[in-house]
Amino acid sequence: MGNPKERSDARAEVSDLMARQIESAGLAGEEPWIEEVGGVFKTWDYDRFLLGEKNRVETIRAELLRESFDLHGHLKRHPIGVKALADGRLEIVSGHHRFCIAREMALPIWFVIDNTEVSTYHEEATSKAWSAPGFSGAYERGGSEDYHKLEAFVAKHGCGFKVASYLLGGVGGMVNDTVRKEEFVVTDEAFANQVGELLYACKSAAVLAVKHPKNAKFATGIEFVRALVALARNPKFRPSRFLEKVSTHHHLMVKQPDGDYYLKLLNKIYNNYSKEHNKVNLLSYSRDHYEAEEGQIRELQRQYKREKRLMKEARNRRVELRRKALKKGEIGLKSK
Repeated sequence: MGNPKERSDARAEVSDLMARQIESAGLAGEEPWIEEVGGVFKTWDYDRFLLGEKNRVETIRAELLRESFDLHGHLKRHPIGVKALADGRLEIVSGHHRFCIAREMALPIWFVIDNTEVSTYHEEATSKAWSAPGFSGAYERGGSEDYHKLEAFVAKHGCGFKVASYLLGGVGGMVNDTVRKEEFVVTDEAFANQVGELLYACKSAAVLAVKHPKNAKFATGIEFVRALVALARNPKFRPSRFLEKVSTHHHLMVKQPDGDYYLKLLNKIYNNYSKEHNKVNLLSYSRDHYEAEEGQIRELQRQYKREKRLMKEARNRRVELRRKALKKGEIGLKSK
């Protein structure tokens, strides 16, 4: 559509369509509360909207939206979808979260009108929130070397993203939204791959021990992996000896209550059937490392919560100012 006349005709067609939508929705003559920008409607009149009966509320998703709206507002490229009702109100079909958060934060609503009847199943088919793997894949496609290494590690060693981000990025890699926010950084790839090989052997041994893959999931869980890392960090630890012992004594690889028990189990496997003078007690050093790392994780989580609290307090202050300005008519379409 490079021809100027074609672009002009397209704009005229959009304007005509918007005019017909306003008229068919019974909104003609009430333009002070509504504005059309580039084919999308904008308004501050929250009372015009009616929440759909099948609305769902997801607390986690709502909080993520609050953070986004605080930074960027309700983006025009993500309008809510509504149906025009006979009484002039607009029933929300898609975008309940966006509407509720925009209203809560005294922000304008972007919306489009579409009276097409569609089932809730098909309406929401494309609205599922992204998971960590989804974000990681997107950043990898965007050219990030760190996320490329993360994706490759998951594929090679068959572990989850939380474990992979921890092994490649340290304790910072496993705290909350690091992967999702494009903050993930690889810090020790060589060590991560070494542990990845040990982890694969442990998982294989666990499958043999418990007779079913589903019951062997503990061998790729974060508690088990952190215990394995603490063991592998020990200067006296020899990976080749551990791999040999795991293969020979796979029957010992069973689920334990917590990380400390996993440390004892791995130390036992490492020394099992070794002559007394060849036994190496890895527990003391490894336990110290495990507990020190536990302290780091707790501190990072406290810091994360503290930052979230401060951000929320600042956001609430901005929302209160907008509410007051909206009430006084200092913002909104009627103030123009």
